[in-house]
Formats: sequence, structure tokens, C-alpha cells
Amino acid sequence: AVDLDFGGSDSESGDESEDEDDTPLDEKKAAAIKAALVKAGALKENEDDESDSDSDPADGMDDEAMFGIDKLLGRAFKSQREDINRKKNLVRATRDFKFRVLSLLELYAKCQPASPYLPGAALPLLGAMQDALVAGTPQSAALAERIGGVLTKSVCHAKDLPTGAGAEPVDADSIAGELKLAIRAAAKPAGAGGDAKGFAKPATAVAMYLLRVLEAVSRLEKKSGEDEASPDAVSAYRDALEAFRTNKRCRIKAPFFQSAFERHPPLAAALLPELAALLNAGADKESSRGEYLRAEGAKLLTNALSLGRRRSPAVGIAASTHRAVIGSALAAAVRAPCRNNAARAETAKLAVQCMEALGRLSPDAPLSTVLDADDILGAVTKQFAVPGMPPKGVSALTRACTLLGKVAPEAVPGEPKEPKENKGAGDKKKVGKKEGCKGEKRKGPDGAKEKGGKKKKAKKMKKAA
Repeated sequence: AVDLDFGGSDSESGDESEDEDDTPLDEKKAAAIKAALVKAGALKENEDDESDSDSDPADGMDDEAMFGIDKLLGRAFKSQREDINRKKNLVRATRDFKFRVLSLLELYAKCQPASPYLPGAALPLLGAMQDALVAGTPQSAALAERIGGVLTKSVCHAKDLPTGAGAEPVDADSIAGELKLAIRAAAKPAGAGGDAKGFAKPATAVAMYLLRVLEAVSRLEKKSGEDEASPDAVSAYRDALEAFRTNKRCRIKAPFFQSAFERHPPLAAALLPELAALLNAGADKESSRGEYLRAEGAKLLTNALSLGRRRSPAVGIAASTHRAVIGSALAAAVRAPCRNNAARAETAKLAVQCMEALGRLSPDAPLSTVLDADDILGAVTKQFAVPGMPPKGVSALTRACTLLGKVAPEAVPGEPKEPKENKGAGDKKKVGKKEGCKGEKRKGPDGAKEKGGKKKKAKKMKKAA
């Protein structure tokens, strides 16, 4: 016989209890419930382990025990919420503390610009800014912006020679190490997306500040003369130029070197061969990277040579020493193939400007005695043999030949561009305005425009009547 129970049997309630027991519970909540049961006296400490796993702990509890559990559970959940709020408050307090420390450091840098501890604080601040940019949150972005402002406006505006220079912590070896680390940090990508626009300026400011301190300390320690660059600075920036030339992912740009050369011309004089090497980058094949490096190298070399007569005789001496290297590099830059005709013209223009800057260093001697005129003429001839040189490039290279006392060859013109045909242009006819169309004023019998003729006639008829 089949037993049909429509009133709710024990088996049905047992199934429902089993379904409820099968739902997964959070371990922390289960531990809190167990602790509350033990504290209320409804459950012993070892009773849960010894009892059957399918049994419900609340079966043997009375109403008083249940009310006691509710109070204990409320306290447990309240404690959990307080922990969450406590963590949020701790994060907020930490952030506010960092901003207060930055304000204190900014005030200290303004009041004590000759402090020997400022050079050692620049690099850690730059690292903290990089870490904040990597985090990528709005709070960390605000912190990074604040650190950048403190670096560029306060710390890096301190004096070149701190008190106690020449001894720890301000000696040439320690400052040189920090300068190399700052340049390495400026070369690496920064930010959550691989790069950050606001990081280049503080990194350049830190490198410039450490370079100023290193030059001053090196002269104090007799490692370099008044018109000589520090050997440690030359080594650091030579490595930076090598990374700029060989590493495509290097984030250092030409203004990073330009600012250092303008403030320290002897450094530019010591690095003239490395600047000339940029003109040879990718000169044997067509590549966009090579075109970019040659253009940037020509700009840097022109600006470095222009410092000679104005500010640093060392630049003129170095240019005379490395004259052959510079001339060969200029010829290679003019001869190099280019994918883009606009890049061809720009490189030719920058190369001629570099020749003129080199010629101004020795105004009494003609440029043909400074550079190899035949080598430059051969490079111009090869470049003009390629069709499509823009007029700006033709005029620039023609001027280069004139400065060297040579006759420029004829440039092969590019293929003429066919004019684009406008489809249906001949089929369209201009349609004039039709006589009597809307908006056109009617003319009288004598050809004059009739203005309100009907209204005037009506008025005359009324007056006559």
C-alpha cells in the first residue's frame, strides 16, 4: 500500500531540514554562532564535534537561549562592521599623515635650503611617486601629484652645495650613485598603464638637482676643474645616451639632455662623440626609429655646438678634437635613406644647421677646412639621386654645398601627381534663377524695380475719391 500524507509528514520536514543544512555557511559566521551557543550554555565546546553532522544545534534550545543567541550574534556582527570601519579610518589617517609629512618637508626645504639631508631625500621621494603612480587609484594619483610638486618646487630648488659637503652624506661617490639611480628611474616606464605624463618633469628635476650638487662637490674634492665636467656625471649621462640610442622602451627624451647641457656646458663638451653617434643610428637601412634618432641627435649636437663661443671654451676645444668624427656623422646622416620624404627634408635641414654651428666655432677658417667637403658632396649626390626630395630639403643641401665651396648636383624630381578627376563635374549645369521665382522683386516696364506699386496706386485712388 502506498502511504499518501497530505498534511505534512516527518519525512517532509526532514527533507527541508536537510536542504537547509546543505547550504554552505561562511566559516567566520559559523564560528561566531558556535561561540554564541557555547556562551549561552546551549552547546558544549566538544558537543558539535561529537554530535551527528546532520543534527541541528537549535533543536535542544529554549526561548531564553534563543534570545541570548540573538544578542550575541548582534554583537558579533557589530564588531565586524566596526573592524571594517576601523580599516577605512586607518587608510584615511595614513593618507592624511603622508600629506602632512609632505607639507612639513616642503616647509623644511624652504627654510633650510643648504641642509645636507635634502640630496638624500630627493630619490626616495621620486620612488614613492613612482609607486603611487603604479597603484593607479584616485587617492594615489593625488599623492603622486603632491610629491611631484614638492620635488619640482621645493626640494630641487635648494642650494647646489649643502653644508658639510665632501663628507657623508654629501660626498661625490654617494651623490653619483643617486644620480645614476635617478636617471635609471627616469628611463623606466612609470604608472599603471606603463607610462605617466606627470613623472617626466619631477624625474628631470631630481636628475638636474643631483647633477648640480655632484658638480659642486667634485670641484670641492678636486676631482674636476672649473671648466671641466665631473667624471661621474659624464659616466652617468653617457650611459643615459646609450640607453636612449639602443633601447626603444627608454622614456628619456631629448629635452632631458638639453636641460643638462644648457646648465653644464662642459658636460656637453665631454659627450660630443656620443651625440655624433646618434647621427649614425640606423643609417644603413630605412627605419622610422633611425629617422627619429638622427633628427634628435642633430638637434642635440647643434645646441651643444652653439654653446661654445658664448659660454664654454671647452666645447670649441672638444669640437676641434672630434672634428673628423662629427664630419663623418654628418655625412652619414645626409646619406641615410628615409621612408618619409618629410623626414628627409627635416634631417637635411638639421644637418645644415649643425654644419653652420660647427663653422661658427672657427670663424676665421672656411668650413671646407673643418669638414671633408668631398664626403659631404658625395652624400648630397646620393640623396639627390633618390626621387622625391621636397624643396625644403633641396634648398638646405644646396646651401651645404655652397658653404663647402662645391656645386650642388641636380636633384631628381619626384613623379608628378595626377590630378583627381571629379566624377560628374561636366554633367552638372549651373541653373540660374527663373524669372518670377519666389523672392525675386518684379521690375516695371522701364526696368526699374517696382517697390510696392500696388499699395501706392490704392492710396492715390482713395485720396482722389
